[in-house]
Amino acid sequence: MKNAYLFFIPVCLLFATGCAKNIHQKVSNTPGETIVRALTPAPATWQEHWFEHVQLLQLKFADTSVAVYFDNDVNTSITWPNTYLAQAWNYTKATYGTFGSDSRLWAIFHAGKYSGGHPSTYFDVSHDLRNVIDVGSSDPNAWISGRRQQGSA
Repeated sequence: MKNAYLFFIPVCLLFATGCAKNIHQKVSNTPGETIVRALTPAPATWQEHWFEHVQLLQLKFADTSVAVYFDNDVNTSITWPNTYLAQAWNYTKATYGTFGSDSRLWAIFHAGKYSGGHPSTYFDVSHDLRNVIDVGSSDPNAWISGRRQQGSA
């Protein structure tokens, strides 16, 4: 019976650590040094609470570089922001350094409202201390092509 417990405890620990939902982000502060940080998963929804924005956003994509959210009016088949923004944000971090303990870019897309856009940084509590771009277009079919949208900045 004692051997059964010795087997059971490591299996439980392995199962518990294997089920952890954190993703890891490698951060290089100096050449030759790599720090690995655990990132909490991006939430499935995010309630806007800044300026006139009050949309309940839906997570459409997340990795260690970006978390992409759409409001309910954005065409859900749009995927170009996932790779494009990750590449641009990774270049930015490689050039200028990391931005906070969770240095992902949190990208928000709106269609048919909030024409234009604004950024926010991890210093700003109004955007939940995240590196944010929040973009909108008056066009209800916005963001389909990935080209500059009419009516957006």
